[in-house]
Amino acid sequence: MTLHAHVSTTSVDCDGPQHDSRVEVFNDDETAESRKEVNDFSDIHFMNRVFTNQCGPYAVRQMRVTVDDDGFEYTEETDEGYRAGEVRWCRNEHCDTTRRTHRDVFAEMAGY
Repeated sequence: MTLHAHVSTTSVDCDGPQHDSRVEVFNDDETAESRKEVNDFSDIHFMNRVFTNQCGPYAVRQMRVTVDDDGFEYTEETDEGYRAGEVRWCRNEHCDTTRRTHRDVFAEMAGY
């Protein structure tokens, strides 16, 4: 199995707290590149895509990012609260890469 990323995010704004998790996998271009016998930079391109999708250079206020060999974490202040996330790189063959979760705390409190 190719590299994949476990992504967990939390945000709070005027609509209340939201929590999401998903597994990010290679896109078609990264999968095609991973089949090359030479110059296979698919892992690097994948990690860069996941990183920039979560932590672009367009922070509204201040963003803090911590990166290590296993992934990265970030927090960002926003106009109405904050957003934060954690991404962990994984090569475990047994991960369910289709699993997604979403939790809207205020909607749950309202009975939705």
